[in-house]
Amino acid sequence: MANINWGSVPDWFAGSGAVLALFFARRAVKAAHATNEQQNKQLRQLEAAEQRRDDDERRRQASQLAVWLVRDGDSVLVRFANTSSQPVYRLTITSPLLTGDFNQVKTVPVVPPTSEPSTLHDTSRELTSHLQYLTREVKYFNDADGNQIASGEWRRQVAKIVSTAIEEGINIHYLDSSGNWWRRNSHGQLHEGEKLVIASQEED
Repeated sequence: MANINWGSVPDWFAGSGAVLALFFARRAVKAAHATNEQQNKQLRQLEAAEQRRDDDERRRQASQLAVWLVRDGDSVLVRFANTSSQPVYRLTITSPLLTGDFNQVKTVPVVPPTSEPSTLHDTSRELTSHLQYLTREVKYFNDADGNQIASGEWRRQVAKIVSTAIEEGINIHYLDSSGNWWRRNSHGQLHEGEKLVIASQEED
C-alpha cells in the first residue's frame, strides 16, 4: 500500500486555526454590518425626529393665528386672534362664495399679537359688501317718510348669504415672522405654501 502523508500535527493545528480564523472573521464582518445597519437606523430616526421638531417649530407661530367669521345682523365680522408673540404679515382672506373680481378682500399688512379676539373692521365691511353684491337684483324701496330701506326679500337673501358664508368659512394666506408663507383653508387645515399673487388693495 502506498504511504499517505497526513501531515504533521502542527500542520493540522495550523490548518484548523486558519479555518477558525476565517469563521470568526466572517462573524465579525456580519456583526459589524449589523451594527452599522442599527446605527444607520438610529441615525435616520434621530434625523426624522429632528425634522419633526423643526417642522413643529416652523408651524408654531403659523398655527397660532386664527381668523373666522361671525354674524352681525345683515353683516359679517372678520374676527382674528394671533396668540403668538410675533406679528404675522400680508394676511389675505378669501371666501369660497366669491369669485371673479370679488375673490379676495383687502390684504392686511400686519396682524399684531392679541390678548383677546379682535375685529378687522375694514375687511369686515368689504367682505360684507361683496357678499351683499350677490343679491344686487333685489332693489331698495322708500318707506312712508321717503327713507330708502331694503325690501324684505333682499333682507332674507342677505341673511341667507351671510349664513352660508359663515358655514363655508374662509381661506387665509399669510407670512410668518420668519419669512415663511402659510395658508389655512376653510376646513381649518394648515399648509405651508408659496406667496399668494393677487391684485388686492392693502388695508390702511
